[in-house]
Amino acid sequence: MFNLKKEILEFNHKKQCGLWLILIGIVLIISIICGGKFFVNPFVFLIGYYACFFGVNVNKRVREKLSQGNISKKQINMIYFSIAALFILMFCIAGPFIPGWHWRQIWLGVLMATSIHFFLWFFFFEI
Repeated sequence: MFNLKKEILEFNHKKQCGLWLILIGIVLIISIICGGKFFVNPFVFLIGYYACFFGVNVNKRVREKLSQGNISKKQINMIYFSIAALFILMFCIAGPFIPGWHWRQIWLGVLMATSIHFFLWFFFFEI
């Protein structure tokens, strides 16, 4: 898991990731406004999340305009590992609260899992 050989990584998708995070923040605010008993409306959030994901990360024109080059094989592996870790963490942290429909604990677990999966990049991959 640890790469003892230091390689220089280039972060060529900063603008693309920044735009995606800004759009997800806007979607989260709209989901909170429409939340009602859910606190964060999951339907609005999921539709907005996937629309922003495909609109920014899958759309070739946006990718080509915002990217400054390609990413390395190690960075691609880190992306796959962190996405898998995110779903495992969400299942372990937020999953126990789903049967009781405890929405505050569910969303707290989802947000905690999201923050922990970002830390994996720094602590396990020494960026």
